[in-house]
Amino acid sequence: MGGIDFCENCAPEGAIEREHDSDYEAIPVVDGGSTEHAGVVWRLAAFLIDLLLWVVFGIIFAVVLAMFNGGWAYKKGYLYLTTLSKPSFWVYWCVMVGVTLIYNTLLIGMDGRTLGKRVMGVIVLQEDGRIADSKEALVRAIGQWLSLLPLGLGYLWALWDPNHETWHDKLSKTVAFRYQDLT
Repeated sequence: MGGIDFCENCAPEGAIEREHDSDYEAIPVVDGGSTEHAGVVWRLAAFLIDLLLWVVFGIIFAVVLAMFNGGWAYKKGYLYLTTLSKPSFWVYWCVMVGVTLIYNTLLIGMDGRTLGKRVMGVIVLQEDGRIADSKEALVRAIGQWLSLLPLGLGYLWALWDPNHETWHDKLSKTVAFRYQDLT
């Protein structure tokens, strides 16, 4: 303001402009021309953090499921789940797929970032720079499973794509950017 830089706490009224959504919450602003796409390394690190969360949840859920099916939770220091019946196996995998779909859909649909993306500074937005709506977030979450199926080829696609886009990015018409809090 007037050539003087202010921090957010001490700036006078009107010195800092922000875009707001309908609930008057500050939203991230991404200028597609000057903002870099999230590189493969950033996206991989975010994916591994999210994968770690899913693995921890999966282990806890498997132990609980084994205990309710008469199995021992531990035997000689490793997980012992051979007493699980076949229906329990399918229950386990259906719940795991459902939880990952819900996790990705809710978090990407709310503010464009899962916990892993938040830590790594990656944000998923629509092609026009807005946060993905719930429909696009669900398409993206389903697309992530489809990207994994052919030996992870959908994820590997980002290695040679000029914008580092995966199949689920293209399917849901979303783009992963390095996050810049310009609000």
